[in-house]
Amino acid sequence: MVEILLSRSVETYLLMAALAVAAVGLLLLVALVRRRPSEVINKLQGALAAIEGRFEQVEREVREELVRSRQESAFGDRQMREEMRSASGQLTESLLGRMTEIARLQKGQLDSFARQLAGLTALNEGKLEALRTAMDTRLQSLQAANAEKRDQMRAVVKEKRRRPWKNAWATPSGR
Repeated sequence: MVEILLSRSVETYLLMAALAVAAVGLLLLVALVRRRPSEVINKLQGALAAIEGRFEQVEREVREELVRSRQESAFGDRQMREEMRSASGQLTESLLGRMTEIARLQKGQLDSFARQLAGLTALNEGKLEALRTAMDTRLQSLQAANAEKRDQMRAVVKEKRRRPWKNAWATPSGR
């Protein structure tokens, strides 16, 4: 894009220079034609040679300017790529550092959670063991009470079997 702008401004410059030279040449031609034709031709040839020399010099300068412009553009592009590469590297390092920090924080939180979970598990195991012991104790006492009542019932049934004649004489209101 810079080359197009430079080439347009150079073309404009060259066109203006060529027009100025042509105008000067035309004026000189008119002035010389009024004088003597051979002198006019000699002067025109000299002026034309000078114009050609100046034109070649301007063309050389324009080409040199274009070469310098291309070199500067290439240098600027190279610097831009290096800056982008450097910025990308810095961003990568920054992100890596932050990710490492986040991972460290998460590990700390997970370790804390694991300790809390272990404590809660131990507490629950203790409560379950206490509940199990209480249930065993209660079950044993119920079994003992049931065994005692069973023995009492057996004794009553045995007693009733042994004396069946007492049951026959018993009054319904006596029961």
